[in-house]
Amino acid sequence: MGTREPEIALRRKLIGLQLQAARLEAGLDVTTCATWLGVSPEDLDAWESGRTPVPFSALVRLARRLDLPLAAFEDGSPSSPPEASSLRQRIGSRLKRFREQAGLSLEALASQVGLTPDQLTAAEAGALDLDAAVLATIAKDLGFSLEALVQPSIEEPSLEAELPPDLAKWLAVKEHQQLVRHLQVLLDQPAEALTSVGRLLLDVVLLATSQEEERRNEQEQ
Repeated sequence: MGTREPEIALRRKLIGLQLQAARLEAGLDVTTCATWLGVSPEDLDAWESGRTPVPFSALVRLARRLDLPLAAFEDGSPSSPPEASSLRQRIGSRLKRFREQAGLSLEALASQVGLTPDQLTAAEAGALDLDAAVLATIAKDLGFSLEALVQPSIEEPSLEAELPPDLAKWLAVKEHQQLVRHLQVLLDQPAEALTSVGRLLLDVVLLATSQEEERRNEQEQ
């Protein structure tokens, strides 16, 4: 038994209740909502009651359809749903990146949340749709939001890509690789956050420039 199974079981029930509340708030019956998600009404009823896991991609599709933030399902405009396989691949790729940034092996993270290493490998490859409660638990442990798994972003560069010799040499340094990965995470942030960071950096540059000019003026006098 995974060490986090009781917590995941409780979170699964909470997500089911939140899913039901979102559906009722939108004035949808079970049949209509199930049709949106491409599942049977019986499947949706089992999700809402917490009897079976809610696939995370289904939760994302409903959130997008109802114009809800994924944060609504973490703790307690209508558009076409994202294509399931590409969504799973995006989620899996980012899940792997967050796990590696936390320095956790497949075996360690899988054990924490009651998965097998093969299941987690399949999820990171986009071949398995993880239980939303399991993903919410992983997100809490690794310190990222569920939204970070699905936000559109600039294509992430590969460190293994063919590069000019000077750049390849620079990237061979472990600290530089970490810097690139931090920048990749930064690119996943909302535009407002990036704007705030940009303004802060500009203020820092202006302050440093001003101090340097003052120092030079003092030396010239």
